[in-house]
Amino acid sequence: MTTPTTDAPTQPAKLSIFRLSKLSWALLLLLLFVPLAVYVAPMAKRLRNNYLGRASLERAKAFTAQKNWPKAGDEFHTALLLLPNDSEVLRELVNVLDATKNHGLLVRNALLSLRELKSEKDTDTILLARIQLKEGEIGAAREAYNALSDTQRETPLAIALQQDISMAEGNQASLEGLMHPEVKEAIALCRNPFAELQDKGTQTLWALTQTRDVKGLQAMHFLASTARLTETQADLLIQRLEAHPQKSLPVILSVYSGYLRNHPAEREKTLKSLVLKHRNTPLKELRIFLEWLALEGESKLLRSMISEETLYGDPAVFTAYIESFVTRAHWTELLNLLSKPELDYPISPESLALFRAKAWIRLEPDGEKAMEQFHLAIDSSLAAQNTQILQMIAKEAAELSLSDICELAYSKLAELKPTLAFSALQKSLEAAIHQRDTSRILRIVTQLTQLQGSSSAYAAQRCYLKLLQGSDIETLTLPSAQQAEPSALAFLQALRAYRFFDQSSMKHHLAQVSDLNALNDGQKAVYVGLLRDVGSEQKSEEISKSIIPQLLLPEEQVFLKPAF
Repeated sequence: MTTPTTDAPTQPAKLSIFRLSKLSWALLLLLLFVPLAVYVAPMAKRLRNNYLGRASLERAKAFTAQKNWPKAGDEFHTALLLLPNDSEVLRELVNVLDATKNHGLLVRNALLSLRELKSEKDTDTILLARIQLKEGEIGAAREAYNALSDTQRETPLAIALQQDISMAEGNQASLEGLMHPEVKEAIALCRNPFAELQDKGTQTLWALTQTRDVKGLQAMHFLASTARLTETQADLLIQRLEAHPQKSLPVILSVYSGYLRNHPAEREKTLKSLVLKHRNTPLKELRIFLEWLALEGESKLLRSMISEETLYGDPAVFTAYIESFVTRAHWTELLNLLSKPELDYPISPESLALFRAKAWIRLEPDGEKAMEQFHLAIDSSLAAQNTQILQMIAKEAAELSLSDICELAYSKLAELKPTLAFSALQKSLEAAIHQRDTSRILRIVTQLTQLQGSSSAYAAQRCYLKLLQGSDIETLTLPSAQQAEPSALAFLQALRAYRFFDQSSMKHHLAQVSDLNALNDGQKAVYVGLLRDVGSEQKSEEISKSIIPQLLLPEEQVFLKPAF
């Protein structure tokens, strides 16, 4: 008898296979969606930021048209957070800051960002040069003016800039008193706003280059540093420099720098020729050429000219090699060079730490390694009594808006060399003002006042900051009439009356503030708040329209905010 077969066991088997297939599909889909999500999420964030940033920008434009500067400032702040490298946002911000004459750190940074984004206009170059001139950077302002085309120099803005630069340079030259009278006269003509006089000055200088005395050398130095040299002029100037009995390699190389800037297509050929010419020169002269290569950012050419023994045995040569990376912002290459524990570097520990800090602050988002190196550089400088490196640290920190590092470096500099204390504190104060840190500003101003005594020019500022914070007002002494202008003094008296809830005295002193130019923007904001408290709403509103809250100290913003 045959046992009948059954298909019953086969059905569950098919069902099990079907279920596994569904699971496989789910896993497959998951594997597809994970990389897609990794790609889509950042893109979605960029789209969101772009949408919200553009919306803030449009609102900022609308408030700007209404001259509602505070609300425009808030919207620009939001737009910059969302679109920090957007040329349109930066352009509108520069327009607003320029229109309201707020030519400080914010507009300078915006202009530099536009330059990096290749979105700079002719007027931007001139505005940045004016800011540099105002901050004492006469050479940078002159270089910016010299880079303008002939057409650009004919604009009223450029003519005014040229006159201001000439005045600043004239003051600087009068202090130096080193130029020969004939050279001085010719240079003065070159800086004259009228083209025919400029031509006359330039012709005189070229004629002086044929002399074989100090006049010729000074004339050639000026032409090398400022003139837009053609290839023929550069060749002629170099020939005359080479033939001069007092010839100077730095001046000759400065001619080449000007030539390379104006003729970039000739750069490679010219550099090869110069390297070939200087390859077998003595080390003393070679150092000068290597330093010039560093300024030009030619690290590969520099390295090709020296042996490893010279590189790691000569501090000047090694420093030049490092600087060649700094010039081109090759920070990773710089760190690779300075991160070899087996090497005995020929420069000081504080110098090494500073260079590492410069690199890390630009490569590391959180700045932790950079801060470690900055502190190491300060400690090493203090141990070695190296005031020069401390000043370099403070300057670098100020440019990077690292106020804590800047103040620490300057305080250690003052400890190390008390004669530098006053200028060191002034530099530290600049950094604190850029950070709008009221407590730090007050602390530094108090130190400056103590150094100078009761007659200090900082006494009025200290008094204002104390009243602004409402600290020690019972024992506070107001500045004398010799230390503050009448309107500034009346303002301080009104602010003190406000702190003592003396409405009648406050109103009386506010009426004596006749010259608003005696007050800075922050004090004007406080003045606006005080006026509003005594019922002068219309005057308060009118003054407040030209004030941007984002440029004020936090305590000053409090006085301005209720007006809107």
